[in-house]
Order: sequence, then structure tokens, then C-alpha cells
Amino acid sequence: MDEISLVKRCQQGDRDAFRTLVERLSTKALRTAYLIVNRKDTAEDVVQEAFIQCYREIKRLRSPETFETWFYRMLVRLSRRIASKEKGRLSLEPLDDAKQLPTRNADVTDTVETKEMQRAVQQPPDKQNVERERKECEAGAETGAV
Repeated sequence: MDEISLVKRCQQGDRDAFRTLVERLSTKALRTAYLIVNRKDTAEDVVQEAFIQCYREIKRLRSPETFETWFYRMLVRLSRRIASKEKGRLSLEPLDDAKQLPTRNADVTDTVETKEMQRAVQQPPDKQNVERERKECEAGAETGAV
């Protein structure tokens, strides 16, 4: 399937289409990020963050034909930002050839969902829900169901 069709499907919420885009772009994206940040582990983090940002913002992309340019601009911007933050860090990890690049693609959609769940857990609980759960626990303790 061509990239434009995949992007349009992604914009409609098709996770499989997004997964396919990730698989197609991940190696080149990792190489691009590595050239900017000079650390394999940091490059992997940057690529993951770029795909997460892409997943969240792909519906705003007006022209699916420009997807790859749009994505790489986002990736380069993130890479430069991270590189400037880590300017003083010394990389002890050489990257001699593409064989050292990871071949396994992280499931970005799962990562987005996990981050959203973490945010939900970190938010203060709703007082009504806490009260309801407390009563359910007390009722369960009285009947021996706990």
C-alpha cells in the first residue's frame, strides 16, 4: 500500500496503518536522529517520541502527500532539542554500522496508551469514586468477600 493511503487511514484512526508507517520509517528515522544526537540510546528515545507525537498530530496534517517531510521535520526538531540538552554528555557507545541499529519496532500505539494511562493514574482521584470504592471495600470486608 502506498504512503498516502496509509496516512489517510491513520488520519481515520487505523492503528494497523500507523504500525505499517512506523515499520517503514523507523530505520531511517533512527539513523537520522543518531546523526544529530550521537547516542544510540538517545536516538531511540527521540524516534519513539517523534512517532508518539506523529500519532497524536497526524489528523492535523492537511496534505498526506507531505507526510514524510512533515515527520522528518518533527524528528529533526526533537533531535536538536534533545542534543542541545545533552550537549555535555559523553557517548561511550560506538555505532559502527547499521547492524547495531535495532530491528525490533516498538509498538507506538501501545506506548501512547500507556502514557495516557499513567497520566490518568497520576491525576487526583475523583472524590465520588473514592467514596464509592471505600464503601464497596467496607461492604466486602463485612461479608468476607475481600
